[in-house]
Amino acid sequence: MTGRNIPCHKKQNNSYLYMFPMKIISSFNKNEVYIHNLCSFPHLEKAYDDLNLKYIDFYAKDIALFYLEMNKGNNKCIENYVYALKIIGQMFSGFDIFSRDEISSDFWKKLLIYDFPKLSKGTELNNLSNFFNIFKEFVLWLDKKYGWENYKYVNFFLNNYHFPIRNCQHIQLIFNKKNNLIFLDEYAEKSSYFVVKKINSNSIFCYDTYDSRVYKIFIPEELFKKNLVVFGTVFKGTIKSINQINWGFCNLEFVFPPQALKFVVKSN
Repeated sequence: MTGRNIPCHKKQNNSYLYMFPMKIISSFNKNEVYIHNLCSFPHLEKAYDDLNLKYIDFYAKDIALFYLEMNKGNNKCIENYVYALKIIGQMFSGFDIFSRDEISSDFWKKLLIYDFPKLSKGTELNNLSNFFNIFKEFVLWLDKKYGWENYKYVNFFLNNYHFPIRNCQHIQLIFNKKNNLIFLDEYAEKSSYFVVKKINSNSIFCYDTYDSRVYKIFIPEELFKKNLVVFGTVFKGTIKSINQINWGFCNLEFVFPPQALKFVVKSN
């Protein structure tokens, strides 16, 4: 897809008519034009609003239609779908893609192990399981609609990376809830991605992905007791020096599983 649709708003009978006047899709040297009139689909328009979707994004309509199908019969779990589909919309928007044809297995992998941890910071662990179930349900729905075979990739990634992603969320929750960040004035600090290369009884040794310098960083004892930190875990944040040798996090933005390192390096 090389073009994007621009919504046109016209006031008509005290209501707004959302129109997609023209949507040019280039795929395999074939152009197709779609004209959408959301006034004819009031439930679809509401779905866009409920999920904070943008009319110009090619994937938004699929997310909205899936949401409407799941909402039939007054689904008592619809709040879980709203929460999950809002995140899925944000995950898709972070990719510079313009067509369904550009979606590959690597796309799904990055989406789950790199983009999701950034968007779901501090998500409660029970909500995490709900999200993964709905995510798989949505991908299976897309497969049936477009004749894809993406579910096998997503299912494989989640079977293999579910617990690493969950551990990263758990680490973030521990930092958030127990005030385990340090607050020291007039001390040296460094912001970067820090990758665990060695684990001691009360600290981790991490290298900075920017300049490869190694730092000894103290982290909460609970992380060791629950074996949440492993070799290759990636921390994105700011550390401050406690003394000439030891450091601690004064700000922790994100935590990624080891499998996300190649995407971290690309973005750094």
